[in-house]
This record gives sequence, C-alpha cells and structure tokens, in this order.
Amino acid sequence: VFDLASISKLFTSILAVQQIERGALDLEAAVASYLPDFAGGGKQDITVRQLLTHTSGFRAWIPLYQEPTREGRLRMLWNEVPASTPGSAYLYSDLNLISLQLILERITGRTLDALLRDEITAPLGMHRTRYNPPASWKPKIAATEDARLPWSGLERGLVWGEVHDENAHSFDGVAGHAGVFSCAWDLAVLARTLLNGGVYGRSRILSEDSVDLLFTDFNTAFPGDDHGLGFELYQHWYMGAMATPRTAGHTGFTGTSLVLDPS
Repeated sequence: VFDLASISKLFTSILAVQQIERGALDLEAAVASYLPDFAGGGKQDITVRQLLTHTSGFRAWIPLYQEPTREGRLRMLWNEVPASTPGSAYLYSDLNLISLQLILERITGRTLDALLRDEITAPLGMHRTRYNPPASWKPKIAATEDARLPWSGLERGLVWGEVHDENAHSFDGVAGHAGVFSCAWDLAVLARTLLNGGVYGRSRILSEDSVDLLFTDFNTAFPGDDHGLGFELYQHWYMGAMATPRTAGHTGFTGTSLVLDPS
C-alpha cells in the first residue's frame, strides 16, 4: 500500500464529474457560486472547469499547514490572489483540488473521505483504498520520508502510514489534492473501470459520456499542457513514447504514477 500523493487528485476529479453528471455541479459555474468566501483576492470569476484543468491562475501551493486552525487555513485560501489571470495560462496547483474538495463537501453534505468510500471504492470493491489507513495496515504500507526541518515543512520524523503532504496532514489527512492510500491492484480496478466506460462488473460509477470528459483535452489553448477533467493527457515524459493524445494519467510526489490509454 502506497501514499498516492497527487494521484489523489484523480479521485477528487472523478467525484466532481459524478456530481456534474447528476446535475448538482455546473462545470462552467463560478466557484464562488458554491463557496462565496472564495471570491476574495479577485477570484470571483474562476470556474469549476478551471480548477479541474489547472487554469485558475493559482500558484502551485501555499503553506496552509502553518496556520494552526482549519479556519485560518481556509482564510489563507480565501485571501489568495491568483498568480495569473484566470483562464490565461496553465499552472498546476494543489489549491485547485483543495478548492474542489470544499465544493464537493458543500454540495453533498458529506466529507471527502465518505464520498470516496461511498461513490468509488465501495462500489468497485477497492478495499485497499482510503484516506487515513488504520494502524493494522502499517506493516504493508511503504514509508515515505524521514521528515525533518529544514528540508521538510514539518518536524515529523519517519512518515509511515500517514499522509506525507504537509497541507493534507494539516487537514487531518483528508484533502482533495493528496492523502489517498492504495495498492496496485485497486488502481488497476479503477483504470479498468474507466477503460470500460465507467463500469466494472455490476457497478457503474460514471456514464460513458462522463468518462469521456476525463480524456478530452480542455487545454487546447496551452499546447503541451493537455488536460482532461483532472487527468493529464499526452505527457510523454512519464507516459512513454507510445502515448497518444488520449493517453491519460497522473504522477505523485511520493514516486507513484498511473497511466491508461483509452484510444
């Protein structure tokens, strides 16, 4: 079992596309229409689509973990000023998926870990995929880092069995950008589900049209930064020389990666 790091973003994205499919979330709506406080710092025009395609203008990350309270961390996000005009450039950012988490929790009334369990892992039988793995899993979990100041943001010692990412750690291990733990088998099940058009066995988690949104490039204005909803596309540097424009995947800071090719 591995700390997936940013592969967690794919789960958050799939959960968002589920809500789009159900009509509870509008891809082109302003984020502030769901989270009014988000409008601070000139972010009032950022859309849900821009979060999912990393075109919101957010910088890569900010040290939310330095704030001791959840309210303080959210205040940092509300006050954050985009580094570029929304929609004008591609800039990969953890803040996009943290914001998306907050939207999902607001519109569903459920926490992100509950959504992951109820909408993806339980239906697909992915029993080794979750946030905050129990202590009984620890012997089979790969340790990630001996986290010490100054090279790490927090003095934590050996990080083993809990999320490596400092911001996710500050949100009690449950965050839209990081925090999911899983194994190769479960990720293979997820990949096969998407390659099957959203169905695995008797369980369907997305319609075929919704799956297509994951593999359709929304960033044609930014060549080289091809992106579906949540999924990176056509990135030869880790997808390999045989990648096609619909080859999709993601990497994670802990050394993880997932690649699938629906073409």
